[in-house]
Amino acid sequence: QAIKTFFVALFIFFITNRLITRHLATISNHATTINLNTLDHPLELKRKPSKASQRDELDQVVSSINLLQTKLAESISDLKENERRFRGIFNNSEISIWEEDLSAVFDKLKDLRVAGVTDLRSYLGDDEKIALELANQVKVTRVNDATLDLFGAKDHEEMLDQITETFGTGALGVFIDELCAIWDRQESFRGQTCFRTLDGRKFPAIVSF
Repeated sequence: QAIKTFFVALFIFFITNRLITRHLATISNHATTINLNTLDHPLELKRKPSKASQRDELDQVVSSINLLQTKLAESISDLKENERRFRGIFNNSEISIWEEDLSAVFDKLKDLRVAGVTDLRSYLGDDEKIALELANQVKVTRVNDATLDLFGAKDHEEMLDQITETFGTGALGVFIDELCAIWDRQESFRGQTCFRTLDGRKFPAIVSF
């Protein structure tokens, strides 16, 4: 009886591994290695194709994963096309456009809420150093060609290196207004301020965030 039980268990183990376990391992390995470079490689199991009427749970999992990859590839393609269009508008616009990363600013504002600050304008008005610290955490990541022409910069590197020198009188006040707009969850903000070109000429401007 022990010998019979052993061989039956061994047979069940072999069948289970042959029909299920090895395919689950293939599915798991495929799922953990999906990336942007493998989206056009569908998942395939090494077994005979099932008829439509005989599709089992493994076939359904494979179909779901392949459908997911297809949708991801389509979404990425759409994103790339939107990015291309945005870059075309960004680079060819006659209006000065800046790309800014305010992640650190958002984190700081979140900390202030947690700390119990309710009136941001009053809080910043009591100590301008806090507003200056927040301003220094804003990262200008990119400007368009119209910005280079407006400020007299020869290239993007020169503009970004000297970006703080372009802020004129009232710039901090406008930045505080922008922070308050973010604080109040406004979707846009517009204000007036003064800028300086890299050679020192002052000019007024309307800024829109």
